[in-house]
Amino acid sequence: PLGYTVKCDSMFKVITVPENALAACTVYGESPSDVMVVMTSVRFSTTQDVVLSFSLDVPTETPDPNVFQVTVKTASNSTADSNTQIPGMKIPPKRLQSKIRWMVQDFESLSWLQAWADAALDSGAVAQGLSQTLAVSNTSVSVYSAVAIASDNAHSRRLASAPDGHLEVDFSIALRLDPLEPDSYEQLYPKFMENDFPTHMTSNMLAAVTDLGLFPISLQDCVVAELSLVLPPNATEPSLYWASSIAETVTEVTLGLVFNNYTEDIQAILLVLPPTFNHKLRTLADFRVLRQGGLDDLPVAQEEGSWIDTRSSDMIRIHIAESARINAGGYAFQLPVFIPYEVPPENIWFLCLCTSRACNSPTHSSVVTAFALPGFNIGERHPHTIVVSATMKRSCFTDGIVVLGIVWLYLVTSAGG
Repeated sequence: PLGYTVKCDSMFKVITVPENALAACTVYGESPSDVMVVMTSVRFSTTQDVVLSFSLDVPTETPDPNVFQVTVKTASNSTADSNTQIPGMKIPPKRLQSKIRWMVQDFESLSWLQAWADAALDSGAVAQGLSQTLAVSNTSVSVYSAVAIASDNAHSRRLASAPDGHLEVDFSIALRLDPLEPDSYEQLYPKFMENDFPTHMTSNMLAAVTDLGLFPISLQDCVVAELSLVLPPNATEPSLYWASSIAETVTEVTLGLVFNNYTEDIQAILLVLPPTFNHKLRTLADFRVLRQGGLDDLPVAQEEGSWIDTRSSDMIRIHIAESARINAGGYAFQLPVFIPYEVPPENIWFLCLCTSRACNSPTHSSVVTAFALPGFNIGERHPHTIVVSATMKRSCFTDGIVVLGIVWLYLVTSAGG
């Protein structure tokens, strides 16, 4: 897609090709978004799989259209096959975040008001009211919660017969870079600062409630909290280190990354092993969180007891503490892994950042960053190691490679010469 730069640098790796085949990567044409891989001595007799990895420079904003293309050509330069609609991941934008609070009167009970708030959230009434007020698309609006709160005068006589309360909505607006776009910071911030914004917001919220068939309630005294600019996760330098690569043995594997700025968006970090590789985690002591530079530990959800999900033998999900901030710095995860007799064609390790704890694959909707790391072969030694400062134990770590992502392409080609 426009804005990406694909590189034929040291991160280009041939992961799976037919036996004795060779592959070389070169820049194709004048566009930084195109590369060409020339394969020689190709005979699809033992495998039909081709898996290659490249490093990517990722743009600051999701391009439109956001699709990758892979074209397979013959030796005579004729097109044998082409996939022009490989969807790319959405790039997390900066966001403007705030809260809106209304006074609500004459409702049945606080539990009733919370049920109404849940219905308003699920039906999209809150998002619709915000998008109408700010003149932005519904897709730019994220509503995190709608909460019913008891009024401060909880012991008044009025509360006993006709309770007072508040409805509080926590939301954010995804920002575009173009200052002329309606959902840019330059256009949105003045709208929030207008004196009549609370009035317009209340009117549009009530209109959305009516449009969507919700029970009408009284919303009064709208108060908008101070705006805050929220930075998206910015992670680079994905790394994979293995202590040994002897088949049918258990070794220590370390996956790491570097956060270039703080983030409060991440609720889980997902590690996905290649097929036929299995982790050997039995207790929390088998899993280590390491720190590379920086001053702060990773804020895992230790107060919840077991903060890693190891139920799947090829996947580990690390839970981050609720509303915690991950500060800038390098972090790594070390675990025992069983190496199979032979590596699979899809020899890819994934390290994913998730905005929910429900993520269970690199393609889950809550995954905002998915690093695809080329795996190692049986008998392959790791080329570079350095010592990493750790919170629990010393370990080894790969040299940092400044990339913003790694793409892996998995092609299935019909058999032939």
